[in-house]
Amino acid sequence: MDRVSLYVGCGLSVIKPFSFSDCHDLRSLYSMKSRIYLSLFAGMTLMACGGPSMKPEVYNDSLVVQQIRVVEKADELQDAFDSYVEAEMRMRHQELSRQIETSLKHVEVMKAYEDDDAFRQSALAMLKGYENLIKKEYTEAEKILAQPDSLYSEGDEARLEMLYKQIDKLSDELTSNFKRAQEDFARKHKLSLKTDSVQKK
Repeated sequence: MDRVSLYVGCGLSVIKPFSFSDCHDLRSLYSMKSRIYLSLFAGMTLMACGGPSMKPEVYNDSLVVQQIRVVEKADELQDAFDSYVEAEMRMRHQELSRQIETSLKHVEVMKAYEDDDAFRQSALAMLKGYENLIKKEYTEAEKILAQPDSLYSEGDEARLEMLYKQIDKLSDELTSNFKRAQEDFARKHKLSLKTDSVQKK
C-alpha cells in the first residue's frame, strides 16, 4: 500500500494568493505555505509612526526570531515524514524538541514591555502549543510512519491523514494567534508593521 504523503495545508484558503484546492505535490505545497508564513508574520519589524523606536523593535524581534526558529525546525521534521526513515525523523524530532526548549527559556526570562505582557504571553502560548504537538500528534505520526511496510494498514493511513490535518489546524491557530498579538502590540504602542523583504534569522 502506498503511504499517504504529507499534505498539511491542502485545501486551506487562509493564505493568499495561493490556492491549495488542487494538491498534487503535497510536500512542496506545505513548504511553500511555511515560507509564506515566515515572510508575512515572522519577518515583521516594528517602526514607530513619525520616527524609529528601537526598543519596541528589539522586543518584537526577540520574540519573532524564536517563532522563526521553531517553525523552521517543524518544517524540517515534516519534510522528514516523506522519507519514512526512522533515524531521520528521530533526528529532526530531537532538533525541534531542543529548539522549543531553548525558545521557551528565552521567552520565559523576558520581561513585559512597559507593563504590557500580552505579546510575550502569546509567544509562550505558541511555543507551548508546539511543545504539545511534538509530544502528541508528531510523535504518533512518526510511530505510524516508522512501521515496516508489512504492518502498514489502511487504518494507519486513515489515522495519518487525520493527524496531518490536526497538525495543520493547530499550527495555523498558533500562528494566527501570535500574529494578532503582534498587531495588538503595535497598535497599543502606536507602531506600524512593515514586512521585511528579506526574512530575518
